Amino acid sequence: MNLLLALFLFLSIYGLIGYLPDRNRVQLVDIAPNSPAAEAGLQAGDILVSVGGTDIHSLDTVRTIIYANLGKPLQVTYERDGTNQDVIVTPLANPGDSGAVGIYMSYPTKPYTVGAAIPESFTSLYEYIKELFSMLGRIIQGQSTGSEGRLVGLKGMFDLYSSVREGAGTPGVPRSVNILVFIASISISLGIMNLLPIPALDGGRILFALPEIIIHKRILQNMKWW
Repeated sequence: MNLLLALFLFLSIYGLIGYLPDRNRVQLVDIAPNSPAAEAGLQAGDILVSVGGTDIHSLDTVRTIIYANLGKPLQVTYERDGTNQDVIVTPLANPGDSGAVGIYMSYPTKPYTVGAAIPESFTSLYEYIKELFSMLGRIIQGQSTGSEGRLVGLKGMFDLYSSVREGAGTPGVPRSVNILVFIASISISLGIMNLLPIPALDGGRILFALPEIIIHKRILQNMKWW
């Protein structure tokens, strides 16, 4: 039910903002000053067509190609005002935390329709769950910051909610969208946590029920595991 609630919230969010991300294309949202991308002449609003000879249809593809070619020139084809143009961009050999080419990417938008919003809501749910597990992996490996990996209780969640509610938000987007995104993120987190194989949670019940489903027999209640 937590995950179904998140799906409904994502559907409502896209209905409120009136558009959907076009996940088949990648758009440059911002360019860092004095970066390789700025020196090559790339601008915010450009659509990436190909990088290093590979057609671009996702953000992950761009990152993978760039970081596999640090310090090496890459041919970048982009679309601007309906015309394709080519430039050479050389990612920094040691980018650190500043980014290898100095670009901030996102998906361009497309008109909202209910038929397109339903699968997009499932995609948003999947992307959030993937990021949640990625964060858990960083915590286990000790790569996350203290603020990213900290646990919060009811008071902490209320403080986060207050911060979201009072925040400036995104221009042109109803402030209620930020609140719905926050509630969806909490709902997904609770749903995933509840599926963990811990005896007190539903995940623990599933873990103990799986052997009965497989062997088609009831496990004795007094059976002890050693």
